[in-house]
Amino acid sequence: MLLRDTIAVIAGGVAHPSFAPIVSAHLRSSQGPCTVPGQASGAAPVTAATLNGGATTVLQLQDGHRVARGHPASHAVPVLLALAEESGAGAQQFLTSLVAGYEVAARVGMSLGGMHEALHDAGTWATIGAAAAGAHFLSGANPEIIAHAIDGAASVALFPYRHSSVRGASIHHLYIGLGAAAALNTALGVQAGLRSVPGTLESFFGPRAGHKFDAALLTHGIDANGGWSTYEILNGYVKWHPVCGHHTSAMDAMTRVMAHDGVSANNVTAVDVATYAAALDYNVATPANDLAARFSLPAAMASILVGGNAYRTNIEFEDQRIQALMARVRVRHDTALDADYPSARPARVSVTLAGGRTISETVMTPYGDGAHALSDADFSRKTQALLTTQFGVDGTAKVSAALDAYIAGGPIGLLSAALRQTSK
Repeated sequence: MLLRDTIAVIAGGVAHPSFAPIVSAHLRSSQGPCTVPGQASGAAPVTAATLNGGATTVLQLQDGHRVARGHPASHAVPVLLALAEESGAGAQQFLTSLVAGYEVAARVGMSLGGMHEALHDAGTWATIGAAAAGAHFLSGANPEIIAHAIDGAASVALFPYRHSSVRGASIHHLYIGLGAAAALNTALGVQAGLRSVPGTLESFFGPRAGHKFDAALLTHGIDANGGWSTYEILNGYVKWHPVCGHHTSAMDAMTRVMAHDGVSANNVTAVDVATYAAALDYNVATPANDLAARFSLPAAMASILVGGNAYRTNIEFEDQRIQALMARVRVRHDTALDADYPSARPARVSVTLAGGRTISETVMTPYGDGAHALSDADFSRKTQALLTTQFGVDGTAKVSAALDAYIAGGPIGLLSAALRQTSK
């Protein structure tokens, strides 16, 4: 699921107008065996990893791990896709390395207890997992090589500014892109003989990046004999809504409100959104562009009121009806909800209708997260919508078939060819 979801998210991101300039700029000066979806020409591995990693953030539909507070697969899949295309590796090697890297990334993220103030998670701790994934792939799971990749990536991870995204600064898209590139370079470097300082993760990265770093959590669910009782990849999520992960529960709650009789955009007089403190750090009252709108609770609430419960990959914040409804949305901090984060992402939405009737819905954990996994039908609905944006209906069928064939043991070249289709 994570591989299929991430490829679809990348394809949708590459197709978005805001990302086209960086794709064109990079591909003009790079040639190689690796694929950027929708682009006929191949790219060098690091270029492909940079662009595909960056594309995961454009629509805010990327994967994540709630307790780790970031996006493990979005960093690792671009690295492994580049390595698999360059080497012709099969799906078993790809997917085994993906699981390995995801488990490393999630535990590093969990150990941090959140990022230091003003630091963004993208391009930071999940880069370490992606480097581990790349090293696992290249070395045949050599523990020494993987250990050097972990500490090596911990020494070169980014220091990204959290508020770029909420201010609509598209430099934000480079965070995961550069993180994936750093991970790939680190994996290649240690496989070639570069070595890191043992313990860099615990002595340097963790204390400086983490808000409440706890090194003991690095081996969460792993016993002294190397037995695993917990696989964090099973606790991750794939997004249903095209917004910051902190806002997805509120969108679910509004979706439930819209299911009540008599609720429509025409008779809503007020919307009250109560959420936890961290979510407010990522909220934009008046978004200036598409990226900022994906971090705006008022825009998200208004988009559901106007568009109903149809599946969406965009927040049409410039629509005049949405603009009018945004003014009726109040977002506030409910301190009682703080205790449930990050074990949950609670939100309560109350909608007041003309005549005074109020309808409230509370969601603790968003759809797509852990035990609340997307249904097979909705997962297909999401991935098909994203792929169709880039490839059209017929092209999407070809990509889906090629991905199925690759996972079943077929060559990656068929997938690469399908992803290089250029017309809808």
